[in-house]
Amino acid sequence: MSLLRTVTLTCLLSLSATAASAATLDSCVDLGDSSQISRAGAQFVVVKHDSEFYRVGFRQTCSDLTTTNKMEISSEQQANRLCPSGSVVKTARDTCDVGKVDKIDEAAYDRYRRQR
Repeated sequence: MSLLRTVTLTCLLSLSATAASAATLDSCVDLGDSSQISRAGAQFVVVKHDSEFYRVGFRQTCSDLTTTNKMEISSEQQANRLCPSGSVVKTARDTCDVGKVDKIDEAAYDRYRRQR
């Protein structure tokens, strides 16, 4: 097995293990100016808010996610609000419906950010 394939499989297994242990967000979070939103590959966005970390997944593909540098999260027509349902991520050319928000730890947040 090639080294690249082994590394890729190891990363995927570690991410799936993290996903299995992640707790789902159960109430809305109002994000502040110090919150950081980063894309994590083509499937997720990760959010750092104070000492809390979240992985945001989408209902369908968010095609602009891989190329955009600008992202905004909103819920219930309120900017900078992340909720377990009804949230959207707006990019320069797309609005993507959030499917699931998981609480993650800082180590998982760092791993997801490296997927950019």
